Amino acid sequence: VRPHVLSIATKDSLARFIAWREEIGTASASTSGEDFADVAPKRWRSDGPPVIRLQAERLSDLLRFNRVEGLFMGLGVGARLRDAAPGLTVRLLGGYARSEGTFRGRVSAELEHGGWLYAARAGRSLDVTNDFPVPLDSGSSIGALFGVDDYDYVDRYGAGVSAVRMLARRRALARLELGWADDRAVSAHLTRGPLGRSTFFANRGVSAGNYLRSALTVQWHPDVSAEFMRPGAGAQISYLRGDGELNFQRLELRLNARRNAGRWTFASRLDAGAVFGTVPPQQLFELGNEQNLPGYGYKEFAGNQAVVLRGIAMYRLNVLMAPLQLSRRLWLPAPSPALSVSLQSGWTGASGPAARDAL
Repeated sequence: VRPHVLSIATKDSLARFIAWREEIGTASASTSGEDFADVAPKRWRSDGPPVIRLQAERLSDLLRFNRVEGLFMGLGVGARLRDAAPGLTVRLLGGYARSEGTFRGRVSAELEHGGWLYAARAGRSLDVTNDFPVPLDSGSSIGALFGVDDYDYVDRYGAGVSAVRMLARRRALARLELGWADDRAVSAHLTRGPLGRSTFFANRGVSAGNYLRSALTVQWHPDVSAEFMRPGAGAQISYLRGDGELNFQRLELRLNARRNAGRWTFASRLDAGAVFGTVPPQQLFELGNEQNLPGYGYKEFAGNQAVVLRGIAMYRLNVLMAPLQLSRRLWLPAPSPALSVSLQSGWTGASGPAARDAL
């Protein structure tokens, strides 16, 4: 194998760029990582002997820091059985929260078969109760080290099964879940981060109880998001139901749109939701600066009904367009500054006595 040599144009050529031939994201809109499965490394392919590796689904499963657990350190093991059981993957994860003095973990199995993804999992987790999160936001990983932990948590035991199906040539996704859950209250075990000066808020209240948990989620263009670069429009509607000691129904709608036109970028996102039934406090919608409402406090507004609208328009200035070369092998992306204006608006409402009791 001959070594690859990267050729880089001169700075004056790189700085001459002013526009893409196509809208950013258009060329890759119909592609997927699965398109390259036939040329993937052997350890990534779906065929071959079983593969067992130390791994986790998220980095926060291995290491995280928040005001409830303090420092959490975990270890995960994953086994892809491949030819021994085609499409089956088994995972085991466990860890210890030092300040809380608590073990958490889960065991799961996933089976890909005939265009479906079936899964079963059971475990104990520290779930985030924040509403309308951005993609890939699963809670505080390192922010609490510096005194920032804009999340509230519930200690949740659970077990269940799910089925996921891609539809309309991967343009839509449907997910059905059924299982059992037991919500329990947790409190903050730290008053401040070791590298920060601000004091942490107390963790929000929780109504404890177990319930049968059922959920249905349908997404249109699931890979389109106002926060990511892929252009287009996307939508998601989800329904969550609890039956048991906690009885509630939760309905959410999300609409995304993004357009890159020459120097201009436009993006918007609308979130709306409502909770019916007994309204456990952990199911309330709570809005504030962490939901992109600058100028307002931490979860300043709450209710069993909520709407949040966010939008941005950005204009690229076409200056400082060339990457910055620090050394022969080290480069930084071009600064490429832009002017932007954004709009955020939110509303919450309490529809009855149950919602006001939860507040």
